[in-house]
Amino acid sequence: MSPRSKAEFEEIRNTRKQEILDAALKLFAEKGFTSTSISMIAKETGISKGLMYNYFESKDQLLEGIINAAVKEMDTIYASVYTEPDPRILLSKMLDITVEYLIKKKEFQTLLMSLALQKSSHEMIHKLIKGKTEQMVGFMSNILNQLGHHSEDEVYMFGAIMDGMAIQFLVTEDEQLLHKTAEAIRKKYLD
Repeated sequence: MSPRSKAEFEEIRNTRKQEILDAALKLFAEKGFTSTSISMIAKETGISKGLMYNYFESKDQLLEGIINAAVKEMDTIYASVYTEPDPRILLSKMLDITVEYLIKKKEFQTLLMSLALQKSSHEMIHKLIKGKTEQMVGFMSNILNQLGHHSEDEVYMFGAIMDGMAIQFLVTEDEQLLHKTAEAIRKKYLD
């Protein structure tokens, strides 16, 4: 058996790092960030606690890795519809993407929601949410204006409705209700 190449070692390292991130996300979503220890994540991943520190310096660095990867993924997914010139199709596609993302990434959404509600911790999360909200206000204001909803308040209401849909799904885990809610939103803004 020949020795592994640098590229093979890097691939193994990246695979292990992703396994750690996946285990951390699962545990953070199930038990909460504060209640999850590095030891628990190491055990879930099948490695020693000491080896964990070869990949991540701290639990906070793990959390940042999870958040940054998810934000990058969301930005990529939503970017695919932002160029749609028809506001009706754009809003409809945004709803579809949101529903699909909530279902596929329920653990991440649960983690994000729980962290967002913890005002005293995770300044990074609050800055991220504030920044994304500010980005979306201008964008959605333009879309809703084109659809005949000319009030700035409507943008905030739309955001609250979308947040409510996400919370409702995370609490009930009822995909049928999620789809019905998305259809009600579609009806409100597109009919």
